[in-house]
Amino acid sequence: MRLHRALALIVLSLAGCGGGGGATDDASTAGDAGPVGADAGRDATTTSDDTGIPGTDAATSVCTPAAGSATLSTGCDLLQLAVIDHDGAPSELVLTGRVFSTGSTSMPCAVIDGVDIVQSSAASTVVQHLDGGTSVLLDSSERELARGVPVAAISAACTSDDPAMRFDTYGIVVRGRVDGGSFEAHCARAEGGGRWPPALRLTCHRNVDAAPYAGNAMVRSGSFMGTPYASTTVYAAASHGPSGALTSVDATIHVIAQRSSFDTGAPIASFESTGWMGSANESGSTPSYSQLQAFASSAQFDTTLCPPPMTGPPGPGFVPPPVFLARLTGQGGHGAYATEVFVNGCTTTSGP
Repeated sequence: MRLHRALALIVLSLAGCGGGGGATDDASTAGDAGPVGADAGRDATTTSDDTGIPGTDAATSVCTPAAGSATLSTGCDLLQLAVIDHDGAPSELVLTGRVFSTGSTSMPCAVIDGVDIVQSSAASTVVQHLDGGTSVLLDSSERELARGVPVAAISAACTSDDPAMRFDTYGIVVRGRVDGGSFEAHCARAEGGGRWPPALRLTCHRNVDAAPYAGNAMVRSGSFMGTPYASTTVYAAASHGPSGALTSVDATIHVIAQRSSFDTGAPIASFESTGWMGSANESGSTPSYSQLQAFASSAQFDTTLCPPPMTGPPGPGFVPPPVFLARLTGQGGHGAYATEVFVNGCTTTSGP
């Protein structure tokens, strides 16, 4: 027992480090940081603060772009469509992600006029339209872009573990204005797909104020004072309003995984992972977020899902590791919750 406790403390101390893995992304450089909180950043320009989580500052001013006829070349990625169900209240659909200029022009402010969720590269096949009104920075941070009430076709994904229903299922077309002109960014299937990690993930949640920030996972194995051990850690954080703190993490995690298009291996079946020790703690910052951790004193994920880390730059034939959604459950300020954490690259490391 003392050995497991010591190992738990060692691994949990590493939970906030790494885990991003060797994913490739041809957009501007930035890690898979989290979306803004439930209220911060809506209809406002936000920047990062000393929490280390982009987009969690208190809202500043809404920008008003100057009129013009220029067309700015833009892209978007790291997109998340979060279906958030609430007991006793309507469901929400929240789109977060980043929109960036693909040229050298610096655009400190943009206004989203509207977002179309489309079936594929045929942008005319609109599954759902989300109204605009949000001001964002065209930088490398993920932010809330739009929100609405999910249509039935999108909500239906939450009844499925099929990766095709969860990763790059749709195209996203973001239209808006900047100083001197306008932009129209085509993303995910609307630009033809093919990005890795997937440009879009669809996640499902219940009784939370906001979807979690992208999380980390790590498997460790080795020997401690001559005794073999293995452990697995999952870490995430989720912003919330005054009464929405998450207070516990259950012992079971549900996993939905997706291989890259370069990976010829068999699909990874979804599965339940049990035997976790979970905890939830508050950040103590403003705005608030709950820090979620799950630790298991065994290798809960195999090396197919969590391969050894690369020791150098990718070589010929490199295949990026899978990504997956880890569904955590527990209790929170709004009752029993379920929330899905996007894990972009899990690794298995060996130690002494």
